[in-house]
Amino acid sequence: MNSFLRHALVATTMWATLAGSLSAIAQDQVSTDKLVPRNTSLYVTVPSVEDLKKRFGESSFGAIQKDEALKEFIESLQEPLAKVSEKVEQETGVKLDALLNIPKGEVSIALVQPRNEKMAFVLMLGYGENQAVVDSLIEKADASLVEKGAKRSTEELENTKVSVYTTEETVTDPFGEETTRENQVAVFTKDSRLVISSSLSASGSVLARWDGQHENTLASKDVYKYIIDRCKIEGSDPVLNFYVDPVGLVTSASRSAAEPDIRLTMLLGMLPTLGLSNLKGAGGSTHMATEAYDAVNNFVIFVEQPTSGLLDIAQFPAIEQAPPKWVSDDTTSYVAANWDVATAYTAVRFLVDSFRGAGNFDAVIERLANSDGGPQIHIKKDIIDQITGRIHVISKTEPGEDTGDDGGIGGLPIEKALIALELKNVDNMKGTLDRIAKTPGFPGKIREYRNANIYEATLPAPQIQSEAQSLGIAIVHGHLMFSNDMERLEQAIRADGKPLADADDYKKIAAQLPAKTSILGYQKQDTQMKSLYDLLRGNAALQESLGVDFSKLPPFETVSKYLKPQGTFFAPDENGVFISNFTLR
Repeated sequence: MNSFLRHALVATTMWATLAGSLSAIAQDQVSTDKLVPRNTSLYVTVPSVEDLKKRFGESSFGAIQKDEALKEFIESLQEPLAKVSEKVEQETGVKLDALLNIPKGEVSIALVQPRNEKMAFVLMLGYGENQAVVDSLIEKADASLVEKGAKRSTEELENTKVSVYTTEETVTDPFGEETTRENQVAVFTKDSRLVISSSLSASGSVLARWDGQHENTLASKDVYKYIIDRCKIEGSDPVLNFYVDPVGLVTSASRSAAEPDIRLTMLLGMLPTLGLSNLKGAGGSTHMATEAYDAVNNFVIFVEQPTSGLLDIAQFPAIEQAPPKWVSDDTTSYVAANWDVATAYTAVRFLVDSFRGAGNFDAVIERLANSDGGPQIHIKKDIIDQITGRIHVISKTEPGEDTGDDGGIGGLPIEKALIALELKNVDNMKGTLDRIAKTPGFPGKIREYRNANIYEATLPAPQIQSEAQSLGIAIVHGHLMFSNDMERLEQAIRADGKPLADADDYKKIAAQLPAKTSILGYQKQDTQMKSLYDLLRGNAALQESLGVDFSKLPPFETVSKYLKPQGTFFAPDENGVFISNFTLR
């Protein structure tokens, strides 16, 4: 096992023994983003568990738990929960309720890079007035680790005693030489906060910043500050913040590998060519039960401009977007996107030529277009140049096949989808499609429906479905459409359903969207969840395997009122991309 994973596992086990759950911030404590260094590559924090619990209780999901119709199901969980509680008490000497009540301060996890060491993680947990309980758990964990062979020592850092548990492992290098490597878990408590780390140096780094005045902290990093500030919502504190430095994470992982990892080394060397060195960070915040939203997740991908390489493949200029009239309101999920396909094509050519030599990409395209026995299709001229980049993805969740209670996985929801690409020139694309269909060995047939040709081919049956599906292709309403649901394709051709754009729920979501978006999405949570919910209620074999009597759940209609539609949008930001996913109150 990788050494980092090994000592991470040891420390995580200790964490589970000591904490048992996430927690909250004590208002008089320094926020943990001021306790970790600027080179932190991953950071997740719950600023206030009290606020998290309060906000959750005020949200739709909190309301579901309070519904009288779920009382019988919740009561049925008491027996298995009691067994878990009994086992926890036997192992820790503390009742489960007491363990869950320990956290009283901010809870965070961070990955940091100590100087001249491998990547380390730091877990920080505030526990308020529960010092005695924490001390008892630490004592029990100490005895367990020592019994399992860990060597215990005590270090004094910043006037604080830190307990260090050291284990040894034997590793074999690529040349067959065996060496012994030490792994650490460092633990200390201070000011009603428990800190566990996989490095004594990382613990010292935290203690050196304990007063919150250190200049080198994650909180002082411009990229991090911008992301957190951009994701704020007026009048609401976040219940979760998160941040990742992708390049820093890969770099730290490469330095931390027990042996040289050629894959990571190659990836680091290719980052500038791939354009990924411009990706400076990503992160965001989660809010619940705000004035306008039941829940909202804001996210920023921070990209230094100008972009190149892979980042140019994902260029989505913002425009006004809405579901076309042929998208009906029985749609479970709808996504619209405006993709800059010309820039993406150029970026792919650049990347291929960067690795294979100048002119290689165009040569391959020409060779494919002129291959004997093929449809003589030129990918650039006949496909890329014929689409505008505006894309619509429509899906509907339907129940899977009912295979009975034989322990199979039948009955899982199946997604029926339709993808539509807006065309610049319909006649040109019809000619391209006809040439493909006339190619010897074309695995399909052509049929006419409402003056439109449907090119239908058989697809292999997925594992969760015994019957094969069909792929239908048609050009209609100025779009090239693909679908694995012939009924959905025919309905789109007819365009006789009530338009999604006119549905009340969609209008409420659309009212919260910017005037122009790169990508927008709309999802019906109730429709997406119904098939899975009914499967849990009705499949006895599944209930037995999970150990929960889901048959005591009320009919889906009881809880569906709590499952509100969701909206999503991507929009350009001055420093990259801003993304928001939200559910209205």
